[in-house]
Parts: sequence; C-alpha cells; structure tokens
Amino acid sequence: ITYVGEDDSRFFCHLHGRKFNVLNTRYMLPSDEEEVRRSELHHRMLQFLFNGNNYVGPVKDVLSGTAREASGGAPERRRVLDLGTGGGFWAIDIADEFPEAEVIGVDLAPIQPREVPENCTFELCDLDQWHLPYPNEHFDIVHARFMHTGIEHYPRFLHEIARMLRPGGLVVLIEPDTEPIADG
Repeated sequence: ITYVGEDDSRFFCHLHGRKFNVLNTRYMLPSDEEEVRRSELHHRMLQFLFNGNNYVGPVKDVLSGTAREASGGAPERRRVLDLGTGGGFWAIDIADEFPEAEVIGVDLAPIQPREVPENCTFELCDLDQWHLPYPNEHFDIVHARFMHTGIEHYPRFLHEIARMLRPGGLVVLIEPDTEPIADG
C-alpha cells in the first residue's frame, strides 16, 4: 500500500521508550529517529566499503542499458524495488544517480523522508506475507539487505523476488553470515 500523510501514529506502538512498527512483530528493530540515524550510518559504511558506490554488481549496466519497448512501442522506464528500505537512504541515492529510473522503497514503517526525488516513492508492506502486491516480471532490479531477521520464510521471500523480476533482471541481496566465528 502507498502511504503519505502527517499522522502515522497508527503504524507504531511504544515499548521501553522506543517506537516499533505494528505490521510485523517479528521484526525486532525499532522504527524511531535513533534507528533511522543508525540505519543511515550503516548505509554510509557500506558506501565506504563499496568504494563510494551504492551497490555491488552490474547495477549501472542494468539501469543505463537501452530502454526496452513497451507493448505499444514506446520506451519503458527501468524499475528498481528496494525491499526493507528503512530510512530510504539507498533508494534515494539510487533515484538521484539514475533519474530516468523509477525507484520504489518498501518497508514496514513510514520512517522515510517526505521530500524525495521525483522518481522515488515509498510504500508500506509486510514483506513476510505471501504474494507481495507487485506484478510479475515488473522490476529490472530488486535490492534487499539485512532482511534475515524480519523474514520468517526466506525461501518464499526469494520466490517472490524471482516472480517480480523481469527476465534478465538483477537481484542484489546483502546478508550477514549468521554463523558465529571464534578465534582459538
């Protein structure tokens, strides 16, 4: 669902002095300003690790390629889906870098900025549900990172990504290794 509004209180509850989303109680991180700041720091750290880039892999090749023709013969806009967008930093940066692409960021909570590039929108959705509300073969790129704690059925999540991805599209998943490592 798309949500833009000033009163977003119905999407949150308060617990131990922090604000949490109410759409998916499995997701354990807060949805408040402190978490948005942490999320931005995390995003900027990844940019540093990627040598100033917002992505790894052939994202630029996919988004800079020749636009495919829609059924009527007109060029069709490239589409990017950012799953678990959080504060929306990756989606906004990609929208700025590729203004000809349509970028949609999806999250459980409306914590993204209200002023964003024209080609960037944010929507609310519980990504752990079966059948996400997007058409088959709709996106050129699907991006998700650090979703492992918020997705109960990860294989189903991957199936949904594959369903929404256009043939020849790109999936960019960044997840931590959850196996503990001990030295010695």
